[in-house]
Amino acid sequence: MTNKNFDIVSSISHQLPHFSCINIIFDKKYQRDISKYLYCKEFSVPPFKGSYEDQPYKWIQKVNIIQHAIAKRNEMERVKIKNSIGANNG
Repeated sequence: MTNKNFDIVSSISHQLPHFSCINIIFDKKYQRDISKYLYCKEFSVPPFKGSYEDQPYKWIQKVNIIQHAIAKRNEMERVKIKNSIGANNG
C-alpha cells in the first residue's frame, strides 16, 4: 500500500454499520468490559483481586484493546475539531 496515512481502524468503523447489525457490533458482553475498564480507571480499583500478575491474561488483552480504541477515538475527535476550526477560519 502506498498511502501511509490510510487508517484501517477508521475505515472499518465508518463502513461497518453498512454491513452489520448494530446489535452485533455493540454486544452487551463487550459493553460490560468497557464499563468495568472505565469504572476501574475512574476509581483506581483493580478489576480482580491481587496484583498485576494475578489479573487474567484475557482481561489484560481486553484492556489493551480498549485503551487503543479510546486513544483512536480521541485522535479522530481531535482531528475532527481541528478540521472544523480550520474550515471556520479559512
